[in-house]
Amino acid sequence: AADAAGSGGCVGDSSVPPMVVYRWPLLWTFSIAALCSWARGNPGLVTLSAPNFDRRVAHGTWFVKFFEPGCLYCQRLAPVWAQLANTAKDDKWSVLVAQADCTEGFWMRLRCKKLGVAGFPTLLLIQDGQLQTRYMGAASVLHFEHWLRNLNVLQTESSDGAQQTGRGSGSFRGSRTATLARPARSSWNQEIVAEISVGSPPQVFRCLLYSGSSDFWIPSARCGSCMSERRFQADNSATFKPDLVQTPDGMAPRPINVTYGAGTGQVFGFAVRDTLNFGSVQMKNQSFIIVENETVPPHPSWDGVCGLGWHHSSTDPPMYQRLQMEGHRALFTLIPSTGSKITLAVGEVPASVNHSTVVWAKAVSVGSKTGFAAAHHPFWVTSGGIAVHKRHPVPANFLIDSGTNMVLLVPLIYFESFIQSLFPEDLFERFCGAGDQSGEFIACDCTVTETEGLLPLRIYLGGRPFVVEFKDLFRQLPAESGRRLQCSLMVRPNRKGTPMTPQAQDPVAQLWILGGAFLERVVTVFDFDRRMLGFAPHPSEGKAKPIGQCINCWAQTRSLPFWKNPEALPWKPLAFVSSFALALFVLVPRCVRRTFQSLANTEPAEQPLSSDNSGE
Repeated sequence: AADAAGSGGCVGDSSVPPMVVYRWPLLWTFSIAALCSWARGNPGLVTLSAPNFDRRVAHGTWFVKFFEPGCLYCQRLAPVWAQLANTAKDDKWSVLVAQADCTEGFWMRLRCKKLGVAGFPTLLLIQDGQLQTRYMGAASVLHFEHWLRNLNVLQTESSDGAQQTGRGSGSFRGSRTATLARPARSSWNQEIVAEISVGSPPQVFRCLLYSGSSDFWIPSARCGSCMSERRFQADNSATFKPDLVQTPDGMAPRPINVTYGAGTGQVFGFAVRDTLNFGSVQMKNQSFIIVENETVPPHPSWDGVCGLGWHHSSTDPPMYQRLQMEGHRALFTLIPSTGSKITLAVGEVPASVNHSTVVWAKAVSVGSKTGFAAAHHPFWVTSGGIAVHKRHPVPANFLIDSGTNMVLLVPLIYFESFIQSLFPEDLFERFCGAGDQSGEFIACDCTVTETEGLLPLRIYLGGRPFVVEFKDLFRQLPAESGRRLQCSLMVRPNRKGTPMTPQAQDPVAQLWILGGAFLERVVTVFDFDRRMLGFAPHPSEGKAKPIGQCINCWAQTRSLPFWKNPEALPWKPLAFVSSFALALFVLVPRCVRRTFQSLANTEPAEQPLSSDNSGE
């Protein structure tokens, strides 16, 4: 522009548009503004390569997808990952979303190997150049966001520049699809944790009581990837014994690798034995796994896992068999106490539980074609029923899963109709929305729990109904300034089952799963000796009320019009009254009328002539 002005050419030429003269300064101005805007916000999806990898991830928090172009699962994840990056950019996340091709040259392959990338895709969280943890959950934007928020690494910026910890979506009224706010750990954490001690002298650990497995493991002091602060010091225990096996190089500890779910977590360690104090019982020479590599979701509330499932694991013998071998009853009782705490009793049902209120249900096999002893699953399954509007329950098979933090997981084929039965008429449309496109994560305006006339959920176990009130099916999400309180529905579809098996053919996928949010409301007894499950009402409900039974369900059901709930009609009394009325006003008059007609039509018999009159 300066050259043009000095030559006296284009500036004074009226035939040349003024925009041509100023296009380069304007172009530079807009470019600089765009760069400044990019520097202030989130750039979206960042592609990392060998030249810039170390320099970029050295500062800030990065959520990186490591992939290779020929990976089918990587290709399926690509659009979801791009959507996550766009969300991070639009909401100005503090976390940067990136991707890195591990096949891009020698140096990139070396970096991937250094970070422990062994399969694709691998999703890692890196903060200030240090690897923090690995993501092992479902592949959706909502799952990614919840995971990042639970780690307290994600912040968003509102339009006025204020930092927020939740995205929110305002009211759900009139919206079928909504975005969930960040759930707090205290609201979602329905894990059942007990305190145990291992070794001599005893070392204390927090153990997750998991009824879906019989594995027993705790982290080793040599575990570099374990997130727990408490680690087992094997050298400090006088009773510690490793399980040795013969190898080409001589005797060596027996390695064990355990995978949970469909790739949701994995631990690697070695089989060992030591003294275990579990509840009020001491078990010597108990087998367990000392973990030296762990890739499971963050678990700040527990250190290891104590399996209460049937023998289907690498822990041999499991805890219940060790109890039987030492002459104890293989019986575990989970007793809810104040708040969300649960007390564990081993070997008996304690006196604090009213034994007259305990109902027993027989444990059954998962598949109908296999007997209980031959069942290839460690799960506790029992038969029962479920009802909302109906007076009599619909038969159902329940899987008792203390590792699921929901109230209920519904078989996928029944999920939509079950939600419709919980929310009458247009209640769902007015107050609730789906957290993602699948409709599995449902959030509602918390005022929905104040709606009058909503029926509770009745779960029948051992022939007795255990009631979950409608308001207790929700967990409140963290409040955000200027927004309505939002609650998450603790009911989800059942996505458990055997990988690569169609749900219609998978017996586990057809089960109704009762999770930890339900078990914290009832006393639960796992009786391995009799292969029975016991259930009793919450001890805090007292003796005056028949706890666990639906006292006013029938009254609530009767309050609905019969055309909305035909099951609400008292069919037996109606049948009796109808029969009595039919007999009184139809059959009895008809019988009386026929009797009188018969009498009227009957003539008196003629008197026979006497012999004296016959001759006259």
